[in-house]
Amino acid sequence: MIRLTLQDFVVGVQETVLASRHPSAPETPDSVGELRRSIYRSMRHILEKRELRATINFTYRGNAFSLDLRRIYQLKGMVCRLVYVPKSAPDARKNPNKPHDIMGAQIAAWFCSKIYKSSPTGVRIVTHGMNTPGKEPALLYTVEREYDLMPPADVEKIITARLDKVLENFNKPDAELPPCDERDRFSLKGDPFAKCRGVCRVRGFCCQYKAAMDAASADFAAAKKMISA
Repeated sequence: MIRLTLQDFVVGVQETVLASRHPSAPETPDSVGELRRSIYRSMRHILEKRELRATINFTYRGNAFSLDLRRIYQLKGMVCRLVYVPKSAPDARKNPNKPHDIMGAQIAAWFCSKIYKSSPTGVRIVTHGMNTPGKEPALLYTVEREYDLMPPADVEKIITARLDKVLENFNKPDAELPPCDERDRFSLKGDPFAKCRGVCRVRGFCCQYKAAMDAASADFAAAKKMISA
């Protein structure tokens, strides 16, 4: 059985396949992204009664899948997804929500319509801008946006297209998996691997990230040698 989370429908296929093979990177108190994770855990506790938690088993192209819905909440009949962005990211008050955040909520709403008696009426994205860890205030701003539900047929096409890609690459060696693109890596100016450094759950097993870090280390070593000479 291939186990998936909602996240696996909106990240790079490489991450999805690696996550099925390897354990997630450990979350240590001093690791990058721990503030964001601690907030997720706190909000999950606060909104426990509103969380839509479910495990859905289904078969596609003769393969058994299991999907875990987590960190999705119900608010006034809508499916709500919480997003946290660092101070270094583009200001969500001035920029639209990222397409993959919206799509994650739309896919969650589609699944909820299949397992709950009442179908969602729409989706809501709540974005929290976070300050640099250790600085006050911790929360810089909050932006809430609502979206109409996508037509079910359109969501189904997106879901099946992702499942096709997962099956196409599921048995490939780690080094032959399709590399993550700039969107998948949360690429920022001057930091093309922003997500990989401390947020990606399989960064320790990713050949693409290792190659990039090895190249950066080699460049640094060469520059240091030149300066000392």
